[in-house]
Amino acid sequence: TIQYEDHQPPLYYLMQAPVFTLSNGSLIALRLFSLVMGAGIVLCAYGLVRAFLPERPQVALGAAALVAFLPQHLAGLASVSNDALSNLLIAATLLGTVLYLKGEPSIKEWHLGLLVGLGLLTKVSTIFLMGWVPLAIVVRWWLFGGLPAANPYNRESRGTLPAAIRQVAPLLAAFFIPAFVLGGIWWLHSINTYG
Repeated sequence: TIQYEDHQPPLYYLMQAPVFTLSNGSLIALRLFSLVMGAGIVLCAYGLVRAFLPERPQVALGAAALVAFLPQHLAGLASVSNDALSNLLIAATLLGTVLYLKGEPSIKEWHLGLLVGLGLLTKVSTIFLMGWVPLAIVVRWWLFGGLPAANPYNRESRGTLPAAIRQVAPLLAAFFIPAFVLGGIWWLHSINTYG
């Protein structure tokens, strides 16, 4: 029969396997590795606030400190749990999505798909990103996209609905392909194994 833990995606545990082997199973080493992931979450919190308020770095520092010293956050990071990696991947995806929405040219749709796919390989609770990121892709297209020579704020210059779908579809495909390939590996395994 299917039991609760049967579906646990493997990425966090695969990443911890070398730490476990090199430290001879040291629980402290495994917890420190989770703590490193927690430091990444704090950096992402800083980056998110900086993206929203670039002229107020002290607010970003305050947000990072708040995240760093939340008791429940620290308690979670003190355990050996895939929450550390899933929270890091969620934070990184949210940061990447915000930068993408701001028009950052170095953030591509496939980068976001890769992060979401890794999230699906880490914990099922990251699945909400499968709705969040495509919405952001459509919103960015709506605000800044359209035909290359078109005024992004003139909706009439975008043409008909089929033309809009032809423009947005490759952007969404660039996101969904890596997300489904990575996440789909585990989902297919789980369906095949557990039904």
